[in-house]
Amino acid sequence: MSWNLEKLTHVIEEKIALVESRRCKLVLVVGPPFTGKTKLLRELTKSNPERYTYINLNLELSALLKEVTEKERPFRVQEFLRELVSDKQGVLLVDNTEILFDPELNLDPLKSLEVMSRFNSVVSVWSGSVKDGLLSYAEPQHREYFPGSKGEFEIVEITGKSA
Repeated sequence: MSWNLEKLTHVIEEKIALVESRRCKLVLVVGPPFTGKTKLLRELTKSNPERYTYINLNLELSALLKEVTEKERPFRVQEFLRELVSDKQGVLLVDNTEILFDPELNLDPLKSLEVMSRFNSVVSVWSGSVKDGLLSYAEPQHREYFPGSKGEFEIVEITGKSA
């Protein structure tokens, strides 16, 4: 099954409206790798650059982390995440979130995204799945596996390629 940009944009806007008044203003675009999540965020940014701000989290966070020692990184990462979003405007479209799952950073990836969403509404990719209402990332044997979790966030699930 393929997804339609116009339809998904509408669904995402509805989810953003649902979370805007919450403490946690997080919408997760969930799907397996190579289902067009990055394409969706880039298209949203292109369609309305005044409303959306695209963030390549791997790139921006790793640039900040390289300035501190490996030993300091787990203690500074939350500060850097807040710094990344504090000066941004509009709805933040957070892509390439794999860095949050790096075991050396000792993070709860979902909590980190929730913290980021206290400043602005955040639409973030999540390369994983939703089963029985529980969100998971990777497979149990993978070093970055994150077991099922629930939270205040909203979910937009993508199961196929873009049309």
